[in-house]
Amino acid sequence: MRREGLKLGSSRRGVGVGDGRVDMQRKIWLLLAVLLVVWIGVISSCSEDSVTDSRDGTFPQTEILYPISTADNRIDISDSIDVYITATDDQEVTRVELWTSPETESEATLLATLTEPLPDSAVPDSLKPADGRPVYGDRWYTRLIRNGTIVRVFSRAYDPEGNATRSDLVIVRILNEGGDLFPPDAQFTISPPAGTVEDLFMFDASLTTDQIDDPSQILVRWDFDGDGTWEYDFDDEIYATTEVTHDYTLPRVYDVILEARNTYLVNQVGRRQRSLEVTNVGGIPDPLEPQEMIRIPAGIYSVGTADTSSPFADEDEFPLHRTNLTNDFFIRRTEVPNRLYILFLAEKMAGEEPQVTIEGTDLVYYPDLVPPVEEDSLPRTIVDLGISRLFYDPDGDSIAIEPGDRNLPVVGVSWYGAKAYAENYGLRLPTEHEWEIAAKADSMNWIYPWGTTIMPDQANYNHPESPAMVLPIGSYPAAQSPFGLLDLSGNVKEWVKDWYADYPSGPQTNPEGPLSGNRRVIRGGSYQNTAAGVRVTAREAGDPTQRSPQIGFRTAYTATE
Repeated sequence: MRREGLKLGSSRRGVGVGDGRVDMQRKIWLLLAVLLVVWIGVISSCSEDSVTDSRDGTFPQTEILYPISTADNRIDISDSIDVYITATDDQEVTRVELWTSPETESEATLLATLTEPLPDSAVPDSLKPADGRPVYGDRWYTRLIRNGTIVRVFSRAYDPEGNATRSDLVIVRILNEGGDLFPPDAQFTISPPAGTVEDLFMFDASLTTDQIDDPSQILVRWDFDGDGTWEYDFDDEIYATTEVTHDYTLPRVYDVILEARNTYLVNQVGRRQRSLEVTNVGGIPDPLEPQEMIRIPAGIYSVGTADTSSPFADEDEFPLHRTNLTNDFFIRRTEVPNRLYILFLAEKMAGEEPQVTIEGTDLVYYPDLVPPVEEDSLPRTIVDLGISRLFYDPDGDSIAIEPGDRNLPVVGVSWYGAKAYAENYGLRLPTEHEWEIAAKADSMNWIYPWGTTIMPDQANYNHPESPAMVLPIGSYPAAQSPFGLLDLSGNVKEWVKDWYADYPSGPQTNPEGPLSGNRRVIRGGSYQNTAAGVRVTAREAGDPTQRSPQIGFRTAYTATE
């Protein structure tokens, strides 16, 4: 029993000693934790992102005087730069440190420790503080830093008590001249890669690359025809990511030139040149009866009605405006006659898969539907045989014409029928401005191809002495325009290329009307119009599907040499 009591007593004493040790360990660990928190606080206050650390209640002041740069307006550093710093304290500044840190990294690098300010003679006058604060300085060499790197620069100043202050950050970009800086690699695509004078071409320079700049930072300029004139220059602030468009009126091979400039080599450009072939819609112009195509010279002409008080002029004939045609063009002397149109139909109705079919009294044209298919190229009714002098000959399984009607202008043809005929021979319809220029040249006061008055022996129009029917082409050979064209006033009206719209104000260059619309322009008047309606300044418009016994057309093409 005593042993058991002794054991119990020994056991109790052991427990008492153990509890005391546990309490002591807890106190030690608590003290260590407190000391650790204090130590971490001290270290944090001295970190890069801490602006101040004060032991005596006062703080040094420091500022980078040069370079001056921010994230929104940073400067570029090439190879090296002199950094100037000012630092002051109520007691004294014991040292100034210069630090840098790449934008993509969290740790900073100490570049220099400065203990003495620069002599006054070593400080540029423009950087000397007006209050006489001392200036510290050091040269920073950047050659080992990769080009394009964005770097944060800051200074740190200390006083005798160890108090520290950090300056604001200065943001710079490294662009060393070690031979590895180049202008952008200019690249571009053209869509479509080749086309016609009817196409709108898109130019895309987003494939342009640079060792530092993003395409959205690269300025570009465009010369679309290689003539040395920049349609878009650097001042227009067109970037490589901006798609631009251009169209061409003259069929030929063009040299398209792109130049690209980055943000850091403003006096050097990357250059790329590509060829673009632009043709007529139907290829090389090959008109039937080429001797009937009259050349109209390029130049500046007046289009529209000059007499604002004229009782005959409609509002859409104003304003009178100057029109600059930069290229010569050819236009047919007369309207296209029946005898030529049936040649076109015979060609398109031949073969196992004819492009023109007869559907009732309509002739329907099925063009080559090669993508992309434009609205104007869909299958269209081109002629109404019910109102045309053309007819179907079952014996010959072809479209025929009575011998006496061969030289009558083809009528009952839609705008699409006129367009299809023209394009089959590499031609087109004249623009509205071309038509009027061919009719009266630059005689701004003329309202007829020969002057300001009209008589029934000059044109076929609604007059008691006129025949009141369509006449053969060229029936009034003496009533010519200044360029020798016939039948521009009366007989039959004529489809032209343009969508109808009011004239724009101000001078025009190679105008072709709006890009879209509901009605196409009709010019010239017919045998049913009065003298007012056959003026060469008068304008009409009709649905392009319209077929009328009073509407025909003539063809044109742009001169290439």
